[in-house]
Amino acid sequence: MGWRDITFKIVANIIYNIFISLLNKKEVKVSYMEIYCEKVRDLLSPQNNDNLKVREHPLLGPYVDNLEKMAACSYDDVFDLMDAGNKARHIKYI
Repeated sequence: MGWRDITFKIVANIIYNIFISLLNKKEVKVSYMEIYCEKVRDLLSPQNNDNLKVREHPLLGPYVDNLEKMAACSYDDVFDLMDAGNKARHIKYI
């Protein structure tokens, strides 16, 4: 088993547990970004290819300005968004 398989299982387990713990009480929002060559790109919004700015909120901590947040209603929705984001990466996830 390679590191990618292990990483996938860890991410899948985390997402599954998030949805189990919420039990349809809250909405889950997904963002997906890439930091490559010191540039931050939004992988869920291909038209937003500019270098996004990383900011810091005094109470909430670091965040990325204008990073797309998409609603996910299920475990499968999250993986569909991750697949779409993976296709937009500079370095393809094999």
